[in-house]
Amino acid sequence: MSARFSFPVFVVCLIALFLPGLPALAHTPLKSSQPAAQAQLASAPETLELEFGGLVNLVRLNLSHQTEGEVALEFKPSTQRARDFSIPLPPLKTGSYSLRWAAVGEDGHMVQGTIPFSISSP
Repeated sequence: MSARFSFPVFVVCLIALFLPGLPALAHTPLKSSQPAAQAQLASAPETLELEFGGLVNLVRLNLSHQTEGEVALEFKPSTQRARDFSIPLPPLKTGSYSLRWAAVGEDGHMVQGTIPFSISSP
């Protein structure tokens, strides 16, 4: 076997060996939320729903109103890993909101994001 042929075969074998393990290295994404990002709601939601692609600890959750500032939430960092989280919300005023969250996946990596949404006046 020539050296020119064996090197490409070697590279293909390495790729085939490590490719199946790559999904395990991926971080755990947020699959969905209610309210959804960019949602324009006609009424204020009573709960916040977060669904992740795997088990996570939800470690940070901050809600801010565009003009009123920080909104107090009944949230404590989770001690049990879960895929789904339901957080009660206080009565929310009309306007634009920004929800910032952070979670730690089973792989130990932190993922975070922001969910902007707005509530219109009735």
